[in-house]
Amino acid sequence: MDLIYLVANAETTGLLSVVLLYVYIYYLYRERYMGIFTAGWLLLFFRIVSSDSALNYKKSDVGFVIYVLLLIFACMLFLWGTHIIAEKKLKKWWVYGAGIISVISFIVGFMNVPMLYKLLVTSLFVASVYVQIGILYTKLKERGNKVSKRIVGYACITWGVLSYFMPLVVNIPWFTPIYFLMCGTLRLIIAFSMLLFYFESTRAVSAQRIPIPAIS
Repeated sequence: MDLIYLVANAETTGLLSVVLLYVYIYYLYRERYMGIFTAGWLLLFFRIVSSDSALNYKKSDVGFVIYVLLLIFACMLFLWGTHIIAEKKLKKWWVYGAGIISVISFIVGFMNVPMLYKLLVTSLFVASVYVQIGILYTKLKERGNKVSKRIVGYACITWGVLSYFMPLVVNIPWFTPIYFLMCGTLRLIIAFSMLLFYFESTRAVSAQRIPIPAIS
């Protein structure tokens, strides 16, 4: 069986578990940014499913456009949710940048150019967003456990750095499965570390609200 197919199936199963877990947690607690993160993971799940269908981004122009738009929308949702956690306003130029990159990616998707050039602009933008998310996490005010915050932050930065090289990697058949395995593993680490950070932050906030009884 093709190694890329095995990697894709493993990541699909892992992300499906993540999506279901996030949906369940959002249903229980209705935290706004958890709902946004849930939507982001759901888009990434659809991206993987579309890549393993007739809409494969390498074989279909429509599939390519769907693939890159899902990437852009997902990373912007993660950026938005992270800004909510950091209690910061999302800068408009990120939104404008996402819109411009989406239009460029849509146009390039239907052009007869090598995959390297098709993916270049999208990869640079998406990678920059994930690096920014990682930086935001590492700079968060003390909220919950330091370890989970740093895991998410450094894993996002690593994911972003790897994303910069995506246009080059897709043209190296022997390295492609390794690359996607690395990215898939990072995504799962980030997803579960975000959950750990959420529960630790919630516990820390709850502990601050519980009054300490006076000693008589």
